Amino acid sequence: MSATVPLARGTDKYQDRDPVARALAQELGLLVSSAHQVLVGQLARRTAAVIRAHLRAQATDRLLRWMEPIRAALAELEPEPLSAALIQEAQARDVEEDLAETIYTTDPCPEHLVNWRRKLDAQATTNLRLRMAIVRELDQLAGRDR
Repeated sequence: MSATVPLARGTDKYQDRDPVARALAQELGLLVSSAHQVLVGQLARRTAAVIRAHLRAQATDRLLRWMEPIRAALAELEPEPLSAALIQEAQARDVEEDLAETIYTTDPCPEHLVNWRRKLDAQATTNLRLRMAIVRELDQLAGRDR
């Protein structure tokens, strides 16, 4: 017979290492380590499968209703101001991605491909932040405060 032993306070190894898991744990009432498992587990793949199933079934209206909590959460994302620092960060991510691409094309190996993908991901994230900042700036210039 096995017994469940509660985790001693302060021993959750993800408490300090994963701020997203910490925030998710608070949102869902979980241990940080449990929230971390949600994040690294199959959640994204299963969510993608749900979306594909709706699309295959041509259930777009149902998909849009299902996605409403996700859209509402994303609407809370506040674009940062357009700044020289953000533009420089985007330029730096672009240079890093170009270098990773060059390294991979010069010496194609799995390690270089993984590195290139990571640099592409970082570049995409920064470019999204930059795009949102540009849209915010254009909205403000047009008098359409968000």
